[in-house]
Amino acid sequence: MRRNYKHFSKKFERVGYEECWPWLGSKDRDGYGRYGADWLEHRAHRVAWEFAFGPVPNNLCVLHKCDNRACVNPAHLWLGTNQDNTYDRSAKGRTYQGPRSDEFRRKASAARKKWWAKNGEVKRTKHREFMKEWWIKKRRFNVLSRI
Repeated sequence: MRRNYKHFSKKFERVGYEECWPWLGSKDRDGYGRYGADWLEHRAHRVAWEFAFGPVPNNLCVLHKCDNRACVNPAHLWLGTNQDNTYDRSAKGRTYQGPRSDEFRRKASAARKKWWAKNGEVKRTKHREFMKEWWIKKRRFNVLSRI
């Protein structure tokens, strides 16, 4: 990546050493800052790490101490493995909530049991009825039926 700190520094607000430096440029759907260089998009906090400390070693992630995804303050960043990232995410209560999470599976299982108790065994003709009653989209139902 071409080094152009002057251009990069126009995209965030430097407040103070202890505070978060919010990314003012574009963000992805997860809230991380996006920075374009060499016709590629990079996550802004990774670029901030590279400007401050050098390249990120292979198989390591740049993690936030402050839990602010838009922060690019190098004092708030640290390197860790994927496992560190997972533990950090769980400790901060940001675990995945989608159709493969344990909580979703428990709720889906309870919903299925309740529906089966009321309507008997689920047959192919009753899938649409089940999905309507529980407001489940077809692709989610396919996930549920495999649990």
